[in-house]
Amino acid sequence: MCDNCAKLQKQIGHANNYGVSVLGAASFAVYANIVRHGSRTTSLLIVDKRTSSNRKEKTMGKFSQSKGIRGEREVIDLLQPIVDTAYQAAGLEPIKLKRTSSMQADGGGCDVHGLPWLALECKWDESYQVDAWWRQCLQQAQPGQMPALVYKKNHRPWRARLWLYIAFGGSELVADLVADVSIEDFLRYFQKCLQLCLPKGRDNANL
Repeated sequence: MCDNCAKLQKQIGHANNYGVSVLGAASFAVYANIVRHGSRTTSLLIVDKRTSSNRKEKTMGKFSQSKGIRGEREVIDLLQPIVDTAYQAAGLEPIKLKRTSSMQADGGGCDVHGLPWLALECKWDESYQVDAWWRQCLQQAQPGQMPALVYKKNHRPWRARLWLYIAFGGSELVADLVADVSIEDFLRYFQKCLQLCLPKGRDNANL
């Protein structure tokens, strides 16, 4: 064994003591050595699995956060024209819906700010944990707020989950149901709720 090979073997043994693996190919390399034997070239790639795993987790976390922000903006873009039309019809100055993710870091809150009667959560995630998201939505909602969850996964349309109150035949018998509906149905329901919740006249424009 040549001196270079002996040195390399010691380096590999030292690396293995710290949880570093020797692989023939890998996605993330933190160390590489090339030993030449005449016309032949031998490559050994040493990869720290912990480093590559941490990098992957950080990258996935940033990607998920970016997708969540993009989803909240998409939902606001769907709701804002309805808000503008309803407020103008009531003689009010339209409010501007805003993301509240920055506020959540300070102690909770819904994803969209601007409508006091609505507790809206937006989720764009491949885990598709709709039941868990709905429980979070109910926990975030304050007394007097209507909880609503708008959710999706990649290459799928937005959907919504909310409480529906159904009266039977005009009687006092009312059933409250949890329903998953298309985004189109949710927008129609949102429009009706908004019209009912809007005050009439500019004196109450801050409500």
